[in-house]
Amino acid sequence: MNVQLDIQGRRGDFQLDVQIRGGDKPIFLTGPNGSGKTTLLRAIAGAVVPDRGSIQIKDRLFFCSRTAICLPPEHRRVAYVPQGLGLFPHLTITDNIAFSLRFQTRLKSAERKKKVADFLLKMGWESLARQPVHQLSGGMAQRVALARALIMQPDILLLDEPFASLDRQGRQSVSSFLLKTSESWGVPVILATHYLEDVSGWNGQVCRLEQGYGRLFADKNFDDQTAAS
Repeated sequence: MNVQLDIQGRRGDFQLDVQIRGGDKPIFLTGPNGSGKTTLLRAIAGAVVPDRGSIQIKDRLFFCSRTAICLPPEHRRVAYVPQGLGLFPHLTITDNIAFSLRFQTRLKSAERKKKVADFLLKMGWESLARQPVHQLSGGMAQRVALARALIMQPDILLLDEPFASLDRQGRQSVSSFLLKTSESWGVPVILATHYLEDVSGWNGQVCRLEQGYGRLFADKNFDDQTAAS
């Protein structure tokens, strides 16, 4: 399984209690505002530490309260794209994507530049390389944020409401791009969204959170859970 997660934690009056057993399919987190979707993503990324339980991605144990394991975020090989994207508007597409490689000290400056250039070529963005991010449409900015995450070659990709700021056409376009790109890179995806119709073309699983409580096991697929919701 790609994702094995069983965590509990309290933050003030909010209680998080989630179990996920996911295979090769993308996992979609859905639920109302305040249900715990972002908190769960941040726990996987290492920004929030649960009170108890465990988080395992592929064969790597990120967190286990029983054995006192808690990997720091920089050791988890997690790519997290927040709602605000986290791009630097004054920098070019190239510089934004290259920013992800700054902690890969094994790569020399010339190697990092070549890796970014090769990546842009693969994405078909050579002509946009020097364009500042503040000049991009919302959909293109979302693509750049995804590219910056993928160039890290992460073990898992976490996406927090990637369609929230887009119109219907933009959501459909970005959804198609996310599906094609994640499949071509072979990276497991956990995606939080209010818009399940925007991922209807994906073959994935749905975990619905209600007031911090959610359950997902590998025998529950997208069609079963959306039909039941």
